[in-house]
Amino acid sequence: MSTLYIDRKDIELRYAGGVIEVHSPAGRRGSIPLVGLQRVVLHGQVRLSTSVIGALAKAGASIGFLGGRRSRYLATCVGNPTTTCSGG
Repeated sequence: MSTLYIDRKDIELRYAGGVIEVHSPAGRRGSIPLVGLQRVVLHGQVRLSTSVIGALAKAGASIGFLGGRRSRYLATCVGNPTTTCSGG
């Protein structure tokens, strides 16, 4: 299981075909397979759609939100651990 940390300004997360895509204003920066992803931690100006949140929840992954200069804990969304993620 792994953790994805996003702490860069103006990053957008998108869900497509079983992967989380990482985009910046300059274009696509990479992708992370949803399989094996246990949690995503977000800090700063990060955008994500409900499709990303739904895919993470369905896969049983949690999303943590940090804010401020000291990365203060704000909230956690916990996915459903009893479901599995499948493409399509």
